[in-house]
Amino acid sequence: AHIDHSGQIPYLYKNGYRGPIYSTDATMDLCGIMLRDSAHIQEQEAEWKNRKAQRSGAAMVEPDYTVEDAERVMKQFVPCPYGGWQTLFEDEGGKIEVCFTDVGHLLGSSSISVRVTEAGRAPEIIVFSGDIGNTHQPL
Repeated sequence: AHIDHSGQIPYLYKNGYRGPIYSTDATMDLCGIMLRDSAHIQEQEAEWKNRKAQRSGAAMVEPDYTVEDAERVMKQFVPCPYGGWQTLFEDEGGKIEVCFTDVGHLLGSSSISVRVTEAGRAPEIIVFSGDIGNTHQPL
């Protein structure tokens, strides 16, 4: 849920993305707080810049996303528990699944394993580590 990992999710929503957003439960909870806060800051900064722009004749600016965008995109989150495989896609040609593993960096952090199974082939797994550290410490 670090803002450098999740901060553009409402921007994607604002620009038309309406698909699911898979994350750990804690990441979803933290994003609910952080993304609204980030949007509020962006709205305040845009308002301040626009007051200055009106006085100087400069172009008006728009925030990357609004609090409303942040609130609406939260409805697209799909919380996933650690250690269980979550199916993202499946048809007669194959299946794509993900599994989150706790890496202890902060609440909700994880590495993600992506398992791709194509018809007639053995499954392949790709692992993305993300940020790692501070295992076995609740905060």
